[in-house]
Amino acid sequence: MVLPVESSPDSWESEETGFMNFKEEDSTERTRQKFRSRKDNDAFSLEPQKQKVSRQKFKSNEVNDSEEFEGSIEPERPKKVQQISEVIKKIQRDVFIPEAITVSNLAKIICVRLAPFERKLRSLGIEYTTHDHLLNSEEASLIAMEYDLNPIVDSIAAIDLFPKAMPKDMSIYPLRPPIVTIMGHVDHGKTTLLDALRKTSVAAGEVGGITQHIGAFSVSLPSQKTITFLDTPGHAAFSAMRARGAHVTDIVVLVVAADDGVMPQTLEAIKHAKDAGVPIIVAINKIDKHDANSRKVRDSLMRHGIELEEVGGDTQCVEISALTGKGLGELEEAIITLAELNDYRAEVDIEAEGVIIESQIEKGKGNVATVLVKRGTLKQGDIIVAGTSWCKVRIMSDDKGQSLKQAPPGTPVKVVGWRETPNTGDEVLQATDEVIVGA
Repeated sequence: MVLPVESSPDSWESEETGFMNFKEEDSTERTRQKFRSRKDNDAFSLEPQKQKVSRQKFKSNEVNDSEEFEGSIEPERPKKVQQISEVIKKIQRDVFIPEAITVSNLAKIICVRLAPFERKLRSLGIEYTTHDHLLNSEEASLIAMEYDLNPIVDSIAAIDLFPKAMPKDMSIYPLRPPIVTIMGHVDHGKTTLLDALRKTSVAAGEVGGITQHIGAFSVSLPSQKTITFLDTPGHAAFSAMRARGAHVTDIVVLVVAADDGVMPQTLEAIKHAKDAGVPIIVAINKIDKHDANSRKVRDSLMRHGIELEEVGGDTQCVEISALTGKGLGELEEAIITLAELNDYRAEVDIEAEGVIIESQIEKGKGNVATVLVKRGTLKQGDIIVAGTSWCKVRIMSDDKGQSLKQAPPGTPVKVVGWRETPNTGDEVLQATDEVIVGA
């Protein structure tokens, strides 16, 4: 039997020391493992943040790169667009030009406004630039090439309608009525003056005459003279007609209220008249009011470039009251005097030419238009063209509703029989055959 060996106290002490050392090593290892696990956890928790930060950096770099890329291209894109637009501009458009064409019709073909077109002609050295001046095909072709167009003188285009050339000597032709437009500021009495003049016209006519609104009317004076007044909607219509080449008005009557003076639309009317080269007659209205001050109106007009006759100018000034009729006779005489000085004449034995004053669709009549005859004589049964529309005149009547067989120059008439309603300001020309207008 083997007996257990008794251990000595020294051995006990060594065993205790070893055990303690083991405990210390074990605690140290545990501390290291704990630290490592915490470090690993921190690294694991920081990794998504690193990834997020790296993604943001990548995106920011990508944005910066794209911005730099776009910034490098953006200056080039407008240049390319500009180059393409310049190439497109240089591509010439074909325009068909007849053997003879007026300045206003050539402006329509080239698609430019008449006023700048006339200035362009003057800059090119063309002496006559009025809307009705007739150009030959060579002149028209050279002008078209100035607008980067390719002119083609075609026999088909040559049969297009155009006004006749103005005679060199107009003194051999009869006088025609002056055509007058009344303009001025709102509430200065334009409508009242037109109504007063219209009533004068009815009173001078046959008993029972019914005045119809046709956009224009004629007034017969005791002196057997006649004045044609245009009842236009306003300055916009006047400028629109002028922009379309419709130089209709001979004289502008500028209405200014004596109790209000010169206002913004008064200045606008003065500008329109001067731009059109039309003489002005000043009518100081509402002279019957207690606070009327005609001297103040005169002084204000002279400050704005209207030189009145009383101070050595050439603009007549008449004081009137459209409400009471005071001064209307003097106004009519002033118009007749100015018309005689300007000597308005027209041919009567040629094809009719005129302008569309207004157009509308009337119940029972269809397409109706007011035509102001400027040259020639319009007769019932004639074929006329205005813009893209044409008409065989079936019925023709004046502002009193009376049927007419013919209309001489300066006469406004309501014409029934249009295929389509023409536009205000369209030039009216007479065709000799329905084949020409495509009937």
